[in-house]
Amino acid sequence: MAITPLPPAPQVTDDTATFNAKAFAWVDSIDTFTTEANATATQVNADATTAASAAEAADAALGAANFKGEWSTLTGALAIPASVSHNDSVWLLTENLADVTANEPGVGSPIVWLNLTPSAGGGFSEAQVFTSSGSFTVPDSGKFKVTIIGGGASGGSRYDSAASGGGGGSGGSIIKWFSGATAGATATVTVGSAGASVTNASGNSGGSSTFVLSGFTTLTANGGSGGSEYITAGVGGTASGGDVNIDGQRGGDAGYSDTDQNIATIGGSTILGLGGVKFSLVTGVSATGYGGGGTGGNLANPSGAGRAGICIVEY
Repeated sequence: MAITPLPPAPQVTDDTATFNAKAFAWVDSIDTFTTEANATATQVNADATTAASAAEAADAALGAANFKGEWSTLTGALAIPASVSHNDSVWLLTENLADVTANEPGVGSPIVWLNLTPSAGGGFSEAQVFTSSGSFTVPDSGKFKVTIIGGGASGGSRYDSAASGGGGGSGGSIIKWFSGATAGATATVTVGSAGASVTNASGNSGGSSTFVLSGFTTLTANGGSGGSEYITAGVGGTASGGDVNIDGQRGGDAGYSDTDQNIATIGGSTILGLGGVKFSLVTGVSATGYGGGGTGGNLANPSGAGRAGICIVEY
């Protein structure tokens, strides 16, 4: 699906009339852009899933043609393509091993085995949603998917009428597919806090969200940075450790005008919703999407708060 390009964004150097015209046109286009972007993302994800399934099937077929027997009976080096049996499952080797005995399927790091044993029904049928910190117990299949987002930052707040504080940045986003995890193992989930609203100050950063499971890469979705007290927006949080890592979106810089206060500012958005959006520079608007950033405020009014992150585990 094609995405309609956004109109030119307002610039600090624009005169008041030009800035306002650009700002209204830009904000009016957000709904259409969001709808089209979400539809495109859905199609891309569907295509990616199809491609990944086909690639996995091809790898499995090649590995199955080179079955090496029970893992516990093997010694020395082992090169791909190869598959083995272990703990009533069939495992596909995904990288060459110098010593097969030092790399038990489904245990430890590096992760070099893919569990080929199908689960009943296929796909994910359950989900656990974390809006606060907690723990996740690995299911019997050892397979699950994690989507995690860092906390959004608040915008800055300015005391005078000349300009607003900048918008807050959004938290980073991560998607990770786990395979071969030990059933019953416990992962620690930390959900990043929201950046609280401020008055006459720079905004507060969002907290970092993490997913930690021993033997696997730690997922870290850092929170966004707060908008400055004067015009400049906060940057988005970084993301690392996933199969898909998306840095958070930078908030919007505020406009500047000695006479006109109706100049837009925005907070950064995430894959799960929008940051704050507004026209008036007076009281800020808080983020609606998980991990989104809040807008700036001025005339000694509070900025918009960010929104806390989230962690979704599908299994």
